[in-house]
Amino acid sequence: METDVDSEQIMCVSCGTACPVEWRHCPACGSPIGQICPACGEINPLTARDCSACGQILDVTEALLDRVVTERTAWLRHVREEAPSHKIQEQNASKARLDAMWELEAQRQTELKLSLAERERQQRIIVSITVGVVAVVVIALLILLALNAGQTMP
Repeated sequence: METDVDSEQIMCVSCGTACPVEWRHCPACGSPIGQICPACGEINPLTARDCSACGQILDVTEALLDRVVTERTAWLRHVREEAPSHKIQEQNASKARLDAMWELEAQRQTELKLSLAERERQQRIIVSITVGVVAVVVIALLILLALNAGQTMP
């Protein structure tokens, strides 16, 4: 954008019409004439990135992007600095959880051994009782046979 000889007018880049400085768009073609600085109100050429008067970034999205990138970079730097201590904390927590799991597994194994021993003891008792009952039944049958044999013999 070029300024006319009269400092209060700017030439439109699209159609060449002289436009007052305070206008944002050309009255002839409607094209933007310049960028108004959001900080100080200075009119700057469309191609300008920063305000010629105060240095403010003219494109708000670019300013926001710069701020986000700067903040993101600072955050990433902070995360990188903190990462080793977080890693150590997580390793310690993981080791503690693993130790607790192994302790629980050892308790389960002990309970399982006790349960199996109790089961074997109960099975031995059942076998002993069964053998005793069978012995009593056999003795009773022998007695009955002997009694029947004694009655049938004359």
